[in-house]
Amino acid sequence: MGTHLRSYIKEYLADGIEGLKEINFNRPQSDLQAFAGSIEKYFTENPPKSIGEAAAKIKELTGIERKETQVRKFLKGKGFRHLKVGEVPAKALREGKKNEQRRFLEEKLEPRPEEAKAGKRTVFFSDASHLGGVCRIFMVSGENIYANTIG
Repeated sequence: MGTHLRSYIKEYLADGIEGLKEINFNRPQSDLQAFAGSIEKYFTENPPKSIGEAAAKIKELTGIERKETQVRKFLKGKGFRHLKVGEVPAKALREGKKNEQRRFLEEKLEPRPEEAKAGKRTVFFSDASHLGGVCRIFMVSGENIYANTIG
């Protein structure tokens, strides 16, 4: 008789059919669970810049040392996620580009709704459409169609 069969028979004799219906898997809990509330509160108020920093802070707060993989899994289980920091492209910071954008806004874009209200122009707005992997933004104005290829 196999080990599983013996354990099932013992369980049946002890608890009946209800004992066999229970599923009792071993689900170990992390020692960090006892400190979950305080860790969550601390990291909500003071987000770490890296998983290494989070691991060091958890050790400082709780006295429990965990590797980065375990800390990442623990924080992810608590709803935290890694956010990448974005960068502003260098071209966007040039003063000439800012002036060019301001001129376009003041001279071309802002007058058009007023011209449309006066009946001098028909303006249609459209969202971006993605055709063949290339993103194009269309603006239809009267008989003119303006297309800006981004990708």
